[in-house]
Amino acid sequence: EGITELMGTFQGCVSLPSVELPKSLEVIDMAAFAYCDNLADIEFHEGITTIGYEAFFGCQMLTEVIIPDSVTTLGEGAFSSTGLRSLTLNDKLTSIPRSAFSYTDLTSVVIPEGVTILEYGAFANSYDLVSISLPSTLAKIEGFVFNECKSLAHIYFNGDEVMWKVVVIDNYCNQYLNNAVVHYAGETEAIIASGNLGDNLTWELADEGKLTLKGSGAMADLPTAADNPWVTYNEFITEAAIADGITSIGSNILAECVNLTTVSIPSSVTSIGDFAFRNTGLTSIEISAAITSIGDRAFTLCEGLETITVDPANLYYTTDAQGVLYNKDMTNLILCPAAAELTEYVVPNTVTVIEQLAFADCTALTTITIPAGITDIETGAFNDCYGLQTVYFVGNQLQWEAITLGTGNVYPQNADKVYMGGTLDQLIVGSGSCGEAVTWELRGDGTLTIAGTGDMDNYLSAYDVPWADERDRVRTVIVKDGVTSIGDYALSSLLNLKTLSIADSVSHIGADAFCWDSALESVQLPGNLKSIGSRAFYWCKALTRVDFSEGITVLPERIFDQCY
Repeated sequence: EGITELMGTFQGCVSLPSVELPKSLEVIDMAAFAYCDNLADIEFHEGITTIGYEAFFGCQMLTEVIIPDSVTTLGEGAFSSTGLRSLTLNDKLTSIPRSAFSYTDLTSVVIPEGVTILEYGAFANSYDLVSISLPSTLAKIEGFVFNECKSLAHIYFNGDEVMWKVVVIDNYCNQYLNNAVVHYAGETEAIIASGNLGDNLTWELADEGKLTLKGSGAMADLPTAADNPWVTYNEFITEAAIADGITSIGSNILAECVNLTTVSIPSSVTSIGDFAFRNTGLTSIEISAAITSIGDRAFTLCEGLETITVDPANLYYTTDAQGVLYNKDMTNLILCPAAAELTEYVVPNTVTVIEQLAFADCTALTTITIPAGITDIETGAFNDCYGLQTVYFVGNQLQWEAITLGTGNVYPQNADKVYMGGTLDQLIVGSGSCGEAVTWELRGDGTLTIAGTGDMDNYLSAYDVPWADERDRVRTVIVKDGVTSIGDYALSSLLNLKTLSIADSVSHIGADAFCWDSALESVQLPGNLKSIGSRAFYWCKALTRVDFSEGITVLPERIFDQCY
């Protein structure tokens, strides 16, 4: 607290995931958070007046921004080249500055009343922008504002046609604006097609690509995607709204609507049919508590699918921390979101079946661990997983060969296989001593446990520790109560270490103890810690939080060198 202005302060902090701004802050200026590649969470409080020049330029993980009412000034390029998908502006702004929201992932924008000008390139190269709402106060749209906004189809102007014709529009690189349909205040949506869906439902398609299904009861199942009554408009549909009262979503009903990105499913729906959303452009799926049945491959081949969420109250389905969909008891792995960009994944020990196309198009996946209890890997489960290099099987080769492996699974077949011979948490990969009365044990799930009494040994380098050959496997380190020191280089170069637990009995951490642990994000230092050696956390590039004990009075040289 007390800070009123930030200028270039955190520029280039690529590992910074979130920021809590002080209430005293008034000005965020000149590239304050530019190129913070992983910044995904920031909340602007009332009292901030200015978000200045390129303040958040290049923050690719920043997807949602709400501008508070106190902000009266936005700078050029303030949110350019970000991952913005949701933007809320206040009604105190009078202009949208040059390139302020260029190169974003916005699909729709509402410009509030009071804004009089869209400056040069304001939304340029926002390729997914489909619609924009413009205020009646708008007087000028400069050139290049909508350059390369090829998806722009609808302009919603909060005035009449006469007022629109008064707006000065520079035609330079604004052809997509000029080609869009302009809707004036008070106009209703134009319905371009409609009809019946079975005996109990009707459908209508609006000119902006919204398909609405109305009625009550169960929706008819369709034999194929080509049998839906709006098939000639499949590529035009961008949004689907299903009315409350409809109890099921029929098989193939929206399959092959490749530009469908949003669907609204009411709580009255209890079942989703086979292939219902196959090969659509959906980016997220929400499964309500009411859903009791999801049909075969209902969401497969949705290459843009990033997240799946399931209401915790649902009795039939669940997801894990990575958003992978399972039945409730997690015996069947149903679907991994293709666009989640998982590079490695550990299938839980409860799973016996990996269903058809479960990992289809997960092209980033390089490593997967499969439990010994698997009985079936169904057809195409790993279709187009061409990045898959290694399969860790928690069983022996005979058990692997007994699995029913469906066709279309060439990538796990050809991948390097490591037969681990037991469950991950039971398998001891290695063990031994690392101090006079201190021992180590590494398990198959990547947990390295240091236990015993007294000091660990010191080492000359990461290559001298007794677990050196297995250090890439380590993901969790637990230093148990009784251990009093962590030796020099003892836990260094653990490139996949993400979780660290150190008992309060530890009073000393040696030099270079955790250096080059490049995936480690946070550290809770023990309560009785008295000293830390130099370069203890050198090159821990992902480290964003360290909680110190009260016993530390001196920090040695280069302890956090290259932590950026």
